Amino acid sequence: MAAPPPSASFQLLPILLYPGILLVSLLRKFLSWPHDYAFIFTPPSKTLIRIATAPFLFLFPTKIKSLEVVHKHKRGKIMFVGNHLIGGMDLAFTMPLIYLNTGVYPRGVADILHYRFPFWAHGITLFGGVNGSRENCNIIMKSGEPLMLLPGGINEVLKDDRMDKYTLIWKDRVGFIKLAIEHGYTIIPFGIVGLEDMVSIAFSIPSGLFFWLMGDTRGFAAAPAAGSVKMQHPTSQPMPFPDMRVPILYPWISFQTSYLVFGDPIECAGDFVDKESVYALRNRVRDSVEGCIKSGQRMQSVDPRRYRRTFGQWF
Repeated sequence: MAAPPPSASFQLLPILLYPGILLVSLLRKFLSWPHDYAFIFTPPSKTLIRIATAPFLFLFPTKIKSLEVVHKHKRGKIMFVGNHLIGGMDLAFTMPLIYLNTGVYPRGVADILHYRFPFWAHGITLFGGVNGSRENCNIIMKSGEPLMLLPGGINEVLKDDRMDKYTLIWKDRVGFIKLAIEHGYTIIPFGIVGLEDMVSIAFSIPSGLFFWLMGDTRGFAAAPAAGSVKMQHPTSQPMPFPDMRVPILYPWISFQTSYLVFGDPIECAGDFVDKESVYALRNRVRDSVEGCIKSGQRMQSVDPRRYRRTFGQWF
């Protein structure tokens, strides 16, 4: 006896299920796309960057000093090294401003924590950022691409109200110096000032809970006792406080002008094989970045248009 033909509703079932299956497949593909390894990257068009950053540059105009340093070395192998601002607020300014004004697009070297946030990780990857491992930096630098490295990393992003604004927290870090020497890069120091004066910290919380919520093992590390952390070199500067805390900002902002200052280029090609010469070069870069920050603060202190009713910077 022949089986009865399937009903019309049963025949429609695959058609009805297909959009949902397709949507789930696309979402899984989307969430698995961001990767934290180095990849071939073509910078986006300046038009796209102008559109993406227009709201920020309109609300927070930026004055730039010594941009000719970048123009002079734009055809060489360059590494931008500078300060990181509280909350990472500088990310929306420094790289776009360099690109729009010089045509140089530095690859951003990011903390692995950025890849804990799916959509934020997509943005990092879309604009050429990579996890800041030594392997990734080697791949990028072997191809001679410009990159931007902020040695303070998350320690400077999570500055709380116990620390002075624009404090550099580089500790013992010299890995970026060794990479620059190995690949014959020129370091262009820079400092950005303004954004940390626009926000106010309400209070801060222990960082362990924050890292734990992000699935980061740094949340389980006990805070070292005061004075127990020994630097590998006497010129290195430890954390101002042994425990790292997460600042919670008030939900308002004081709109001000920012100031981006570039320092003299520092050539890293040459004989820097011993420990002392590597740390001496690191200290020279650190001193230059601090000098750029102070120069920006001097510009800020005498600028009659620091606080403005009308904001805007258009290219």
